[in-house]
Amino acid sequence: MSDEPLEKAVWTDGDFDTMGWHDARVHAIAFHEDEHNAELLLDLDYIVRWTDPEPPAEYFSFRVAPATLVFGNVWDLDGELGAAWTRTLLQIENIHRHDPENDRQRGSGLQPWVIEWSQGHELTLLASGFRQHFRRRPAHAGQWLELDERGGISFDQPRDFPA
Repeated sequence: MSDEPLEKAVWTDGDFDTMGWHDARVHAIAFHEDEHNAELLLDLDYIVRWTDPEPPAEYFSFRVAPATLVFGNVWDLDGELGAAWTRTLLQIENIHRHDPENDRQRGSGLQPWVIEWSQGHELTLLASGFRQHFRRRPAHAGQWLELDERGGISFDQPRDFPA
């Protein structure tokens, strides 16, 4: 596997329009709460780039990086996880952000978010936004990384790429 440049190690909801989570594999989910904030954390393999197959290859290749996706100030978390599991594989179909102007929480700074699982279920929440911390630079891989390739399960949130 070789390194792929990324312009920055931490992306936020300000980058939402340039991001996409289709087929991102989720390895673990965590909840963290202190007196000021409740967070939803996802340990995932983010597909930075899909590359069209070059004949005679028939399948896409991918540039994948392990990342921690953190939604902040989470409220009203609702949805299904158990029914979305297929042979221990939890995969994101898409993440949607709804217009806060149409939300009942208008003025609170919270936006409604929907995480759609590939298996047809979804998780909904209100959050102030997100940040996604890339824990390593993207590497050429299959559609996701094996645990040893990604450094195991982690919710680390580096501000820069490790040396």
